[in-house]
Amino acid sequence: MGAAVTARKGTIKSKTYSVAGDTVEDILTDLEKKQIGGTDAVGDCTTAVKVPSFSKFEEKENEKFKGKDKVEWFVTPKSGEVEMEGTITLPVLKSDKKLSDKGKKEWGRFLRDLTAHEDLHVAAAWSVTEEIAKELSAMKGTGQGKDKNAAIRAAEADFVKLYKDAYGGDKVAKRVTKAHEALDAKGNTFTLDATVEGE
Repeated sequence: MGAAVTARKGTIKSKTYSVAGDTVEDILTDLEKKQIGGTDAVGDCTTAVKVPSFSKFEEKENEKFKGKDKVEWFVTPKSGEVEMEGTITLPVLKSDKKLSDKGKKEWGRFLRDLTAHEDLHVAAAWSVTEEIAKELSAMKGTGQGKDKNAAIRAAEADFVKLYKDAYGGDKVAKRVTKAHEALDAKGNTFTLDATVEGE
């Protein structure tokens, strides 16, 4: 009953900001000064999950309904698409010409770890996107009325209420933020080891 609401991963954009330094310690100082992702964040991933609105529904009568002089009908979305988009921002080194071999190795290690973490943020938002698509596919409005048309109108109104209760206002954004926060709670410390060049 009703085609599934699907999840779609839209464009994941990439942005960069420049950092500079002749030593790892200098680069670390520049990173900490810029804090592109906020406090203690040298990378950033912003994501948006867009939930569709619905105007067309699959309709099905509840044949087991025993109401007197009334009928009961269900409605579910005919189709729809929950879309996720995002932007990942990472640092780029302006020049490594004066950086030592150990410094270059440490910068490469740091950037790989940071990139992998921001990719996990994309995956966290995508998980929310898929969850919402499944929820919407299963969402069912129920309505009663003296005839089919009246029951369908009531069912659609019920669906709208369920939809607003679940996804209205900033509820979707808060779910995505919660997913990001849960990921960061597992560990969000990405820093350069300024001691490598002194070894």
